[in-house]
Amino acid sequence: MWGFLIGLYLAMMIYPFLEEWQQHQADKRRLAKMREHHAKGRRWDTTKGQSVDE
Repeated sequence: MWGFLIGLYLAMMIYPFLEEWQQHQADKRRLAKMREHHAKGRRWDTTKGQSVDE
């Protein structure tokens, strides 16, 4: 019983860190993609919601 409660408590402590790490990795991928598009001379058009060539 105590082992289950301690395991549950540890999982509740670790989960936010894993979720933050996952979001950080997704942000890094998105930033790399944006830099790649910028290097190709593309920019983001907010009115159309897509990349456009300059």
